[in-house]
Amino acid sequence: MASPEAAASHWVQREIRYWQENRDQATLLIVVTSGEVSWSGDDFDWDRTTALPHQLGGWFREEPLWIVLDKDRSDDTRLSLRDAEFRSAACRLAAPVHGMAPDELDGEDVRQFRVATRLRRAAVAALSMLLVAATVLGLVAVRQRAVAIEERDRAERQLRIASARALAAESDGLASRDPVLAARWP
Repeated sequence: MASPEAAASHWVQREIRYWQENRDQATLLIVVTSGEVSWSGDDFDWDRTTALPHQLGGWFREEPLWIVLDKDRSDDTRLSLRDAEFRSAACRLAAPVHGMAPDELDGEDVRQFRVATRLRRAAVAALSMLLVAATVLGLVAVRQRAVAIEERDRAERQLRIASARALAAESDGLASRDPVLAARWP
């Protein structure tokens, strides 16, 4: 992240020193968040460049890749992949890291987005079908419960009727043998 504040930072200068000793120039990616970066032929134009520390002077053999993401813009969609300018800058910055051309990286991102969208839609469809199936099965279970309760109540009524008929038959049988006992029979 290049800015006048970062250029003056002791820690940024240490990081750049480490990078110069251990890394290649092509792997240093510069994102300008404020200040200026200007290239002049074979080095930065240090009269105009304010966002980089001077220790980068003479290190690059050719103009390095940098992108400008100014923090001054207050639009929230500015730092979104939906913003064409930001998306293009992000692809230009990320492409060397992934060893791809920016257009190829953007195409791959679009392909992955489409795959993710298809997967998301399939998951929503599957969950919707499961919800419908669970609802239908729940309604079937409630209906079967109601039918079972009706059948139980009908069976209990038939049992009471059968018991009453059995008692009546018993009472009729006792009436011919012992009329007093038959009258007391419940």
